[in-house]
Amino acid sequence: MTFSGIGTLHLCLSLALIGAYDNLSKGRKSFVYDGDGGEVFRKFFRENASVITDGDPTTCFPSYYFRYLYRNKTTLNVDMATLQSIYQVDIFQGEVSSNWSVYISTTDRRDNATQCTRTISSPDVQRFTCADHGRFVILAYVDGNYKKRDSICVVNVTGCTVGKFGEDCSKNCPENCKGKICHILDGRCTMCFDGWKGDYCNQRKQNIQETGKCTDGYFGDNCTKLCKGRCLNGAACNAVTGYCDEGCAPGWRNLDCSEVCLNGFFGTKCAQRCNLSCDPITGIYSGTVTEMLGKSGQSSEGSPAIVSGLIVALFVSVLMNVGLLAIYWKRGILKGKQTCLKEAPLYANAEFDGPVHEQPGRGDSLTGTTVCYETLDDRTRDQDTQNYSTLDNERE
Repeated sequence: MTFSGIGTLHLCLSLALIGAYDNLSKGRKSFVYDGDGGEVFRKFFRENASVITDGDPTTCFPSYYFRYLYRNKTTLNVDMATLQSIYQVDIFQGEVSSNWSVYISTTDRRDNATQCTRTISSPDVQRFTCADHGRFVILAYVDGNYKKRDSICVVNVTGCTVGKFGEDCSKNCPENCKGKICHILDGRCTMCFDGWKGDYCNQRKQNIQETGKCTDGYFGDNCTKLCKGRCLNGAACNAVTGYCDEGCAPGWRNLDCSEVCLNGFFGTKCAQRCNLSCDPITGIYSGTVTEMLGKSGQSSEGSPAIVSGLIVALFVSVLMNVGLLAIYWKRGILKGKQTCLKEAPLYANAEFDGPVHEQPGRGDSLTGTTVCYETLDDRTRDQDTQNYSTLDNERE
């Protein structure tokens, strides 16, 4: 469909408005999008929607037609095939014009899209400044008059391919910009590669080597997270995930080696068993008596009976030892042996009428006495007896 009302003056204005940036939309696919069902595949739309990207202001698309059918659920989309750095969007209309909103998105939907700012509005031309990255330019009707017989003749999307910036797209984005994506005007990075910071990603972050990788012992997007330090053989953790790719040092488990082995296990990969509460690294018992009996953090049904049995056994053992000590003491095993020798009394053959306690020789040192003393063994006692016998003979 052609509208002769747009002449040479409008065409010249179109070229002037494009500026020095690249024309990103010429020859690209354009289509009508239904918010409920995706692209509208009516034959008329497929054959005529593409005229808005052919660069010819004399061929126009009757935008009122799809608006009348689908109302505000429908948009007119331009697909530029790949991600582009878009600076501005110019909409050139026919004899009857309407107001539009423009969005830049990475998908064909307006959800999470960036809305561009209207900077020029005239009966023939509307210009929107975007300065953002996207693949789809989405035009949404905002006039409210669905019966207005307006039309769109040309949609010019200007900007630079990804990785370039500046009015003539001659400058390269900084090398540390993530995805080589930077602001089309001044080259500021949208995001930085790991290890870099600053508007132009030219400042190195802490804990990052010159290669851009994290220093051993750190991980994460900014290398600010500290590894657990428990990887097998002292290896560094994964600089991205923080996991120990080669496994954990003995006694530790989980992907990041953050927890000790479960009770009853020890060693590399916690694969070895120990019956008692043991050191998770060496397997050496390191618990208490209660743990030794099966209560090292886990209940055991037989433990109370075992404890009671041991206490009774211990008590009986103590009683038996005390009894044996008493028997040994009584028999003289634990004390020196006693030897008693009686010296002959001077009045051994005399008769007395007095009481026993007055008789000579009954404890009287002058008439005779009984001598008792302890010796260490039988040999000493026999020797002492012989010595006393010798003394008795000498007296006689």
